[in-house]
Amino acid sequence: MDKNTKKNASIIICGGNKAQGQVAIPGDKISAVHLLFASLISNEETWINNMHFCDDVMSIIDWAQENDIAKLGQSKSSLRVKPNNADFNMTSISKSRASICLVSASALKFGRTEIDSSIGGCCFTDRLIDRHIDLIHAFGISLSKAEGKFLAIRTKTNNTIDFDCSTKFGPSVGVTAHALIAALVFKGELTLRNVALEPVTEVLIDFLRKTTGRKVTLKNRVIKILSMKKISHFKAAISLPHDTTVALTYISMSIATEGSICLKGVKLLLPSVNKLLDKMNVKCNTAKEGLCVSVSKIIHPKLIECTPWPGIPSDVGPIVISGLCKHKGQTKLVDRIYNSRSTHVKGLNIMGYDLTANGQSIIVNGKYPNSRTVTVAAIDIRAGAALLIGASARLAKTNIIEAYQLFRGYQNIIEDMKSLNVDIKLGESQWTQKDTQERIVNGGIRAYL
Repeated sequence: MDKNTKKNASIIICGGNKAQGQVAIPGDKISAVHLLFASLISNEETWINNMHFCDDVMSIIDWAQENDIAKLGQSKSSLRVKPNNADFNMTSISKSRASICLVSASALKFGRTEIDSSIGGCCFTDRLIDRHIDLIHAFGISLSKAEGKFLAIRTKTNNTIDFDCSTKFGPSVGVTAHALIAALVFKGELTLRNVALEPVTEVLIDFLRKTTGRKVTLKNRVIKILSMKKISHFKAAISLPHDTTVALTYISMSIATEGSICLKGVKLLLPSVNKLLDKMNVKCNTAKEGLCVSVSKIIHPKLIECTPWPGIPSDVGPIVISGLCKHKGQTKLVDRIYNSRSTHVKGLNIMGYDLTANGQSIIVNGKYPNSRTVTVAAIDIRAGAALLIGASARLAKTNIIEAYQLFRGYQNIIEDMKSLNVDIKLGESQWTQKDTQERIVNGGIRAYL
C-alpha cells in the first residue's frame, strides 16, 4: 500500500465475530524509533532484531535513505543500519515528534543542527518540551529560534552533567532517551536522575554499552555513565522486546468479543498488567507457541490507574477501557501521566457505548452498543486502536476515518485482525470539508465532533 493510499484510507469493520486465532507481536515501537535514531549517531553498523516496521519507523527509514544518512537493509524482522557519518539536515524529519531526542547528539557530533520548532510533545495533550530544551542546554548547546526553526550550536564542553529527567507528570521517556542517545558522543560523566524505566531505557543502555564499551549502571531510577577520554564505536546487534501496547490491543479485542487468541512469541507480560487481567477474569497461559488468552465472564475492575512503568502504561488505558465497554459493570480509569487522554471517548459513544471523560479520569458504564452504521475518526494511534476494539464488538458496520493513525503504530493491523477472525477491510476516506471544519484545536487537544 503506497503512502497516499494509506493517508486517505478508512477502515471498515463489520463487528460481532469472536476473536480467534494467532498473531505475532512485533518489537516495542518506542524502542524501535529511538534505537533507530541512536544507530544513525553511531559510526558503525547496527542490526536491530524484532524490529517494528510501523509507519512511524518507516518514515525515519525513508528520511535516512532519501538524505543519504545511512545504508539500510531489511531481512525479515531485522533492520541493518550502516551510517554514512555525514552531517544531516534534521528539518525534514521534524514530523517525527521523537526527533527532538536527536538534537543534542547531532549538535555534539557535528557542531550544529537545525530542526523545525514544532517538534516534540503529544497530539492529545498539552505536554511541553521544556525539559528537552533544558537538557540541550546542559550539554553545552545553545538554542535559538528563528523563522520556525531551532538552531542548536555546540558552544562549550561540559565535563560533568547531573540531570533530572522528570517533568511535572513524572519520569519522562523522551528526555531519558534523549540523554542516552547523546551519551553516544558525549565524553563526560553523566548522571541521570528520575529516569523512565520503559523498555526503551534498557534497550538504549544495552546499545550504549555494546557500541561504545562505556560503563553504565542503573539503580533506583538513577543512571550513571562514566566519562571516556575517547569514544570509539563498535558494531552491535540489539533485539527489541515485544510491544506491550500491541499485545494489549489484541488481548482487549479478545475481551471485547469474548474470544480466545494466542500471542506468538510472547512469554510474559508486565506484572501490573497480569494483575489487572486477573482482576478482569482474563485467563493467560504460556504455551509453546506463545501466550494464550481466553475470556469468559468479564469482571469490571473498580479502578484502573495508569502510572509510570512498571505500572499500567498510559498507552494501554484507552485500549483496555474499550475492551470493557460492552460488558456490564462500571470502571473508572485515571491516567496519572497525562492531564487528559480522552480522544477515543467521542467515537466510542457514537457507537452506543457509555463513557464520560473528566480531566484525567474516564468512567465507563458497560452497555450493549447500538446497531447503526457509524463513522468515527482516529484522532491518534491509541484512540484509533480503541475504536477498532469497540467496533469489533458491535453487530454493525463501523467506518473509521483517518486510519493512517493506526498504521503509524501497528505494522500489520489489517492482516493481524483478519487472522483473528475480524471482518475488516480498507475503504476510501469519507473525510469532507465539513468534517474538517468540525475539528477543533484547543491547547493541543483535538476532538472530532
